[in-house]
Amino acid sequence: MHSLRRIVTAIGALSLALLGTALPGVVADHPHALAATAVDADRNGDSTCTAPVWTSSTSGDLYTADTPYLLHNNMWNAEGYDVSQTMGVCDHASWYVDVTTPAGTDSAVKTYPNVHVDYHNWSTGYEPSLSSFNKITSTYAGQGAGIGVYNIAYDIWLNGVASSGSNEVMIWTENRGQTPAGTKVGWNVRLSGRTWDLWASSSNSYLAFVPTNGQSYPSGTLDLKAFFDYLIRQGRLSSTSTLGQVDYGVEVVSTDGQTARFNCTNFSLNAHQAPGRLLDAR
Repeated sequence: MHSLRRIVTAIGALSLALLGTALPGVVADHPHALAATAVDADRNGDSTCTAPVWTSSTSGDLYTADTPYLLHNNMWNAEGYDVSQTMGVCDHASWYVDVTTPAGTDSAVKTYPNVHVDYHNWSTGYEPSLSSFNKITSTYAGQGAGIGVYNIAYDIWLNGVASSGSNEVMIWTENRGQTPAGTKVGWNVRLSGRTWDLWASSSNSYLAFVPTNGQSYPSGTLDLKAFFDYLIRQGRLSSTSTLGQVDYGVEVVSTDGQTARFNCTNFSLNAHQAPGRLLDAR
């Protein structure tokens, strides 16, 4: 049920390429240029965006001035619903979104505003293999609105981005009233010092780690590679899988007719390849 959202993300990024706009972290003949565009992860710390340098209420708008990060006002499934959404960005580690959806709406996800990094090369289709990384970690902090139905989550694409044969791996850090797709196939999985339940579709095209027993993990550092390695050991991912895109944002189902604000107050992504390669998106 999430594939359409990712197609919108992919099309948005591809549209920039077709317009001749340089995509953060995407170089036609060398997709490992992320290291050259790394920024300082500590310049923000945990901070709330109060004076945004960019705002948008337009569905699909992308803020591209914080290479290699893309900030996406993603309203992938808002059509047909009375939904409004405004995203304000200070930088990749400090942004907010104000969302309003009517009360009594159905259980479909309407929007997924997010920050993301592309490892998929949109010119060549190349993606680095997971096995080439000795480290993939991410630090995050996100605050939910406490009303309505939503989840705050990583949304990670492997083996392509919303394409045939790709795998969507979600890591929910806060859940208010949502149920993942698929069925629960793992209980009390211990990763990055926290416990998760694992949900999976029958084909493993959708995989979601959800905090056990309704817990919430509003901030922290996750060893993303450990999540991938666990799924490979369980036979749910191929050992030859590749890394396409890493997103962090909020899936909004309903705000009960109120305007709800969600804040991202810290985010960084650090991916190291061996030998001697660095893909450091801080």
